[in-house]
Amino acid sequence: MISTYSGRSPAAERECEKLRQSLEKNRIPQKYLQTEEILKALVFIENNQENLYLREASMLIYGDSKYLEDNTLYPVCRALRDSLGRPCEEDELEDEILEEYHITREKQKLCIKGDVVLRTGGKELDLSAFKDGIEFFAGQLKELEWIHVRASALMSVENYTSWLRLSSANRAVFYLGGYATRDQRDFLKTIYACNPGLTFLHFGDIDAGGFYIHEHLCRVTGIPFQMYRMSRAELHDPRFKSCLHPLTKQDRLRLRALEKHAVYGEMAEYMLEKDVKLEQEIVSYYEDENAGR
Repeated sequence: MISTYSGRSPAAERECEKLRQSLEKNRIPQKYLQTEEILKALVFIENNQENLYLREASMLIYGDSKYLEDNTLYPVCRALRDSLGRPCEEDELEDEILEEYHITREKQKLCIKGDVVLRTGGKELDLSAFKDGIEFFAGQLKELEWIHVRASALMSVENYTSWLRLSSANRAVFYLGGYATRDQRDFLKTIYACNPGLTFLHFGDIDAGGFYIHEHLCRVTGIPFQMYRMSRAELHDPRFKSCLHPLTKQDRLRLRALEKHAVYGEMAEYMLEKDVKLEQEIVSYYEDENAGR
């Protein structure tokens, strides 16, 4: 592995040097099974001169459009940042470093529904006229003059099925889809700036991933999102009993890392004790029944 990738790019050489040091000390390198996949990506990315979308780059590296995003994106981005001496800033997304190498994410659509008015090009668009909401390309963000949320709250939602299911009668509902992207971050920050006093909520899976997504959302936007229906009450609800899942080994590792966190510690401790987690789709399914509770 060292002979194959050494010297072919700066970040790849740094990773190869770590391997050398481990071998010299007769140690098994950490996560060595994934190391070659990371090295493949580093060599390709650092030598790339073509404008590519992220999934095109993944196809060219691995022959799989989603492999980079699903498996190696963040260790690759950290290695690139370490090589450049460019740590991730507080409000920056880790994968933004890829733009230095002519690689960008695909154009994203933003999904929102509810009592919201957008003003663009001197014209106003009332989203309340669209019962199921609208989707628009994030590139249009530059043309937005302001966004007025007439509802009392805006809720970000982790999963698309739950976004479709949830009523927008008393709130605006924004589809997040996981960790907030740059475009989602900028859109939410614009809403926050244009709507002082608006309540911000986040609704996601009741698992370690859901908590990490919430933490990341609050951190990169600077908005104090309150967690919605991500509590013990949902884990106790008899309607959801058949949908509870036991924790995996990875779940336990991630929850243990949250045990001392002021916001998530109590829930993490409880979930570890009871060996449970819950996906949000069953909670949103019953949401209309709970409206007004």
